[in-house]
Amino acid sequence: MTIACFGDSLTFGSIGHSYIEYWDKNCKVKNRGINGDTTICMHTRLTHYMKRASSAKTDIYILAIGTNDLLPPYLATVSPLWNILMSLRVMLKKCLKDSSAFKCEYEKMIQTVSSRKNQILILGLPYLQLKDFPNDLIDERNQIIKELAIKYGIPFIDVVEIQHEINRNMTVSYSWNYSILLRLLEGTILPILPCLKDWLSDMRNLELTVDGVHWSSKVARAVAAAISANLS
Repeated sequence: MTIACFGDSLTFGSIGHSYIEYWDKNCKVKNRGINGDTTICMHTRLTHYMKRASSAKTDIYILAIGTNDLLPPYLATVSPLWNILMSLRVMLKKCLKDSSAFKCEYEKMIQTVSSRKNQILILGLPYLQLKDFPNDLIDERNQIIKELAIKYGIPFIDVVEIQHEINRNMTVSYSWNYSILLRLLEGTILPILPCLKDWLSDMRNLELTVDGVHWSSKVARAVAAAISANLS
């Protein structure tokens, strides 16, 4: 069995932990996560991937996307420097700030994969442990994704529920206000020294994430277990 895992940095796992690290590897797994990916950009990647002859060997698609449609617009409000960096990213990465546009694009993406009669599994968006981040928008987007999953008969994994099972205290937050250089440094060091990921999580008293966004091993392991249960 071959499984293609499409997503952003939460799937790729260079900064935080990816669920793929903790998955039963009794199958061929393709990690198609890309740092900073958005719904529109991933849909484009999926379309190109499915045109390849090799994609005929893919049995299951796991889709986990949407966080970066909300994160850059939020970061643009954090500080003037973040605003300069993220305003350009919002435009280049085609962030879907409007929920109705997000629903339309997400449904198109599902239809693209469904057209090949492949099995699909969808992960919901996680809560972010960032200061003043609008997690109500996460709830809104997750409701959209869940309704689409029901409409197309696709298993939906509620990542927020998994986070709550690990720690109900979602009030702990971390600020990226003056930490652009630190984010760049961690993006360079953590892929080389993954042992530091959970150390940073503990040091910052976050538990669920390494830096407010990217998953700790506890969340990644629990998501992997939920995926395995849905695929068995």
